[in-house]
Amino acid sequence: MQHDQPKTPAWGKVRSASELGQRIADGRQEQSLTQGELAGWLGVDRTTVLRLEAGKASQIDRLFDILGLLGLDLVVVPRTARVVVEPPSGQSST
Repeated sequence: MQHDQPKTPAWGKVRSASELGQRIADGRQEQSLTQGELAGWLGVDRTTVLRLEAGKASQIDRLFDILGLLGLDLVVVPRTARVVVEPPSGQSST
């Protein structure tokens, strides 16, 4: 008997290359695109999409290292979403 793994939420904080890769894979699948089709749209090789979805892109790892050191988060949201971000209490937005 095969159990489905819990699905990653479509939006929210992303703190690693592997989490970002999963969000990319989920978004691609929601659009009913193959890795090859997405690669074609982007003008890259299918292995590039495969590596991104697997969280194996070293530059993205570096990005998350930098964000972590700066105390920042990356948030993935659908383009159609309305997003409101408020600063933590006691901090101004400027």
